[in-house]
Amino acid sequence: MKTKMYQKGFTLVELLVVITIIAILASVSVPVFSTIQRKGKLSKSLQQAKQIAIALRSYAGDSGGLYPPGESANKALAKVVPDIESEEIFYVAGCPWHGTGKFLQGPDNLWETSKPQTGKALEAGENHYAYAQGFNDSTSARFPLLASGFTSGQTGTYTDDPTQPGGVWGGKNCVVIYCDGSGDSPKLSSEFKFIDQNDQDVFQMQGLKMVNPEQG
Repeated sequence: MKTKMYQKGFTLVELLVVITIIAILASVSVPVFSTIQRKGKLSKSLQQAKQIAIALRSYAGDSGGLYPPGESANKALAKVVPDIESEEIFYVAGCPWHGTGKFLQGPDNLWETSKPQTGKALEAGENHYAYAQGFNDSTSARFPLLASGFTSGQTGTYTDDPTQPGGVWGGKNCVVIYCDGSGDSPKLSSEFKFIDQNDQDVFQMQGLKMVNPEQG
């Protein structure tokens, strides 16, 4: 007598349970992954800004202690590009200061890589950091030298809209490098400002004039 073999499959209820479990795990893991990804990107930006600060300090050492002048961050920082192999360190992926133009995917690097040199160092959209004008190597060590680009026309103020200039970190943090070369990515206040432990708006310090990058 032959025994019939039955193939047992998943019931509809079992499938629904599995799908529910997967959905719950996904809802938990996606925000965690996004947070880790954001922190990694913020850390990378901080390290890149520190490299720019090193180039600025080197420039000051060769020019009687004066940091490069310029009416915008791009024009001032372009003066240190010859000492840096690539414009990539001035660029933060996803930052709206590059606009929607040809620098959406990053700087062109033509000035550094072409022989003879063509293009222009730090064209609009190739730099995403604000810069402090008129400093020298005797300026107070805790004055900001570089920072994430601010909201257009609002020095020291950021936004939680990531599609707008000043919103690359969603109004949660900024990147700031001080004149002594140290840096930080402090949390912002509810008004999207960097307020220190003395309740002072760091970017409104007396004698400090920060200029934004040029939008591409």
